[in-house]
Amino acid sequence: TTADPKNTWDGITLVVNETYRQKRGTVCTLPAGSAKYIHANILASNPLTPLTLEAYYYSDGTDEPSLPRPEIFSNVTTNGVGTILLRSSSNVLIQNLKIATAPQSTYLLVGVKIWARTAGVFSGVTVRNCEITGHDYGISPTLSSTDAGAELTDITLEGNDIHDNIGGIVAVFEAPLTNYIRRYRVLNNKVHHNGQNWRANVVLGGILHKYPSSGTDPTRAYKDVIVDGNEVWDNEGYSISLYNVYNETFMSRVSRNHVHDNNQSEAFDSHSIFVARSFGVVVEENLIENNSGYAAGPHGTACGVLIDTDATINEGGDGCIVRRNV
Repeated sequence: TTADPKNTWDGITLVVNETYRQKRGTVCTLPAGSAKYIHANILASNPLTPLTLEAYYYSDGTDEPSLPRPEIFSNVTTNGVGTILLRSSSNVLIQNLKIATAPQSTYLLVGVKIWARTAGVFSGVTVRNCEITGHDYGISPTLSSTDAGAELTDITLEGNDIHDNIGGIVAVFEAPLTNYIRRYRVLNNKVHHNGQNWRANVVLGGILHKYPSSGTDPTRAYKDVIVDGNEVWDNEGYSISLYNVYNETFMSRVSRNHVHDNNQSEAFDSHSIFVARSFGVVVEENLIENNSGYAAGPHGTACGVLIDTDATINEGGDGCIVRRNV
């Protein structure tokens, strides 16, 4: 903070309602270690004064957006955490940072992990105008509470450059019944060149929703999802996928995205926009071009838009609308 300046993120304990800034043009390399990541642990800030991690340039704390983003480079040696880990926290803003690491084969590491680990409603997280690269997943809202009554709500990922990870933006749902990811918005991001260094047990692709293999259930679901205005290109695997989406206050939609030149290796099953086990999703006004499927796969791979009712369990697809796509 400006009241207590540091020259490293290492050892800083984040607290509610504070703003933490890194100067543009600098690189902070975190030391190697199992706990060497930036951690907001069960912090509930005021919506009017969110916990903020951001760039600055001038001595008065103001910014100069024309200069390169400040970089945080991770060497963490713990599985399943993030270079920035928001654990059961609310009202957090992360903006104008570069978050990087060197691809490796031992630990599953996320650039920004938004994690509901305990029961409770955790809301109001925004990641905006960041560059995130080198991780297993670039950004991952993750609901993995073992208790009922956990929610991630009002999560906004906007204007980010997500590249050279394995999965770009990957929402992960691993929770029992009566858990939700609500009002989840993925807006105007550039998601590209992810999945090039794929390894087992890590989902590869662009903008993805990961969900348990059991059937749909409105009490364990994504609700009110918007994927709008993104450019998604040169990723391996699926470009955009939604699973188990239900509507609550409005119709979820995948709209105005430019999806092109994905899965060029033809080594993975892939569809350009894939909506599975979902109800009332609108897919509209997307530009979809030059994407490839699985060369060794069955007939039907590489659909431009696929609304999948999941033939094995005969669920999903009701009320979905596909219109005005090119």
